[in-house]
Amino acid sequence: MGIFGNAFGFPHLVVILLVLLVWALAVWALVITIRDPKLSTAVKVIWGILLLVFPYFSLIIWAIDRFVRLNRRDRDY
Repeated sequence: MGIFGNAFGFPHLVVILLVLLVWALAVWALVITIRDPKLSTAVKVIWGILLLVFPYFSLIIWAIDRFVRLNRRDRDY
């Protein structure tokens, strides 16, 4: 029996690690967004709010948007 008795086990640890991973990815996405010189301040603020308030869904949308923008930039050159 551990410190928390039987109330905390391996499944709880997995969930906690997944939540921490999603939050770390959201912060990483936020840093990339803030450092992007091609985005306006308003777009950066909107992405910041979305990534911090709804990290699970906004990470998926952010990744798709990022992929599309990067591919569009590559085609423009």
